[in-house]
This record gives sequence, C-alpha cells and structure tokens, in this order.
Amino acid sequence: MVTTAWDQVATRFRQAWERRHGGSGRHWGEAEPGYRYGYEMSRDPRYHGRAWDEVEPELRADHAGWARRQGYGQDAGGWNGLRGDVREAWEMEHATGDVSTLEEGEQTLELREEQLVPHKEMREVGQIQIRTEVEEIPGRLEVEALREEVEVEHVPIGQVVSERVPPWEEDGVLYVPLYEEQLVMVKRLVLREHLKIRRVGTTETRLFEDTLRRDRLVVEDPDNTGLVHERFPTDSDR
Repeated sequence: MVTTAWDQVATRFRQAWERRHGGSGRHWGEAEPGYRYGYEMSRDPRYHGRAWDEVEPELRADHAGWARRQGYGQDAGGWNGLRGDVREAWEMEHATGDVSTLEEGEQTLELREEQLVPHKEMREVGQIQIRTEVEEIPGRLEVEALREEVEVEHVPIGQVVSERVPPWEEDGVLYVPLYEEQLVMVKRLVLREHLKIRRVGTTETRLFEDTLRRDRLVVEDPDNTGLVHERFPTDSDR
C-alpha cells in the first residue's frame, strides 16, 4: 500500500470535518493536527488490522514525539483535547481507505465481542497459629565411674629391732610398721607387724535420672483449611 502524503488529502479531510462540525464554533486549524495524526497513524503498518480501543494507549504515548517532529506546539487540552479528532480521522481511513468517498451523514460502526480472559488472584482461605510449648521428658544418663578403695592387710613380723623405721612405699604398696614394747628381762623393741596398704581401683556404673525440658513447635489450623503440612526430618536428613 502506497502512503498518501497529508498535503494531498488534507483538503478532503477538511471538507469532511466541515460537514460534521462546521457550525460548532471551532476552526479547522484547531482540528487539523489531530486529523493529521489520526490519518498518518492509521496508515502505519504497526497498527494495521487493530481496533481503536487497542491502539489508543500507544497513540497517546507516541503523540508528543510526533508533534515535535511535525512542528506542532503542545496542545493546551492535552490528549483529551484532540482525542476526538484523532479518532474521527482514524475511523474514516479505516472505514474506506480513501477519505474522498465519505459523504455527509456516513457513520462507522464498530463490531465488538466479549472474550473470556483467565484471571488469577491470591485470596485468603485461612490462618495458621504457630507457638512454642515447653514439654518435660525424662532424662537418663549412665556413666562408668572409677573409684578407689583402701585395703589394709596385717602382716605379722615379730622381729626385734633396735630403732623405728618410718613408713615406705614399694611397688605401689604403702608399708606402715607397727611397734610395741614387750616386758622381758630387758626392754626391747619388737617389730610386731607390717600394715600393707594398697589402692584397689574398681569400676561401677551409676545411673542419673532427672526431668529435662525442651521446646516443641505447635502449628494449628483453626479454619481447618487442610493447607498446613508439617514435615519432620528423617534419618537421611541428619
């Protein structure tokens, strides 16, 4: 399709506008920028086969840049002030492809249909309550404890000695000499016996029990939504 220059069709658009709005008090110079924009955009390949409601947001966004390139000043009414002119030119061009065939009283009808569009939204179906409780559990601990006992062995000696000997240790055994005096024709010192004192180590198992406390998480679903799932670790997660 060959694009027709605005200068070649402006007169015919002006005539169509005057037939519709000649008695409105407006001047063609006020409507001409909107008509030109609607005409040129209707022939832009980006908008072929698309309805006005679909392309209007894009036309509105592109208008300011187009107006600067064409040398038009900023419209005081903004897009709302020229929207009607843009749409008339757009629909004239889409209805006929040639504005010269438009006659007074002609109207363009848009055929529309409703379509079902899927829409998803998040909505609240319930609430959960999470709290911690302290529970008591029995605790047991078995440990092996080493303890030492003293074993005292009396070893009779009955040996006469001349002096006292202090205790001594030999091979881990403590020897404590015990003396006594005996009455004979002469007084003499007799080593009566030795005390052999050794440490004997034994191992015994002791059991300690007490009550321990730990936190437990409680998850409640007061609305019974069935959407709360609590997962506990297995042996493979540890």
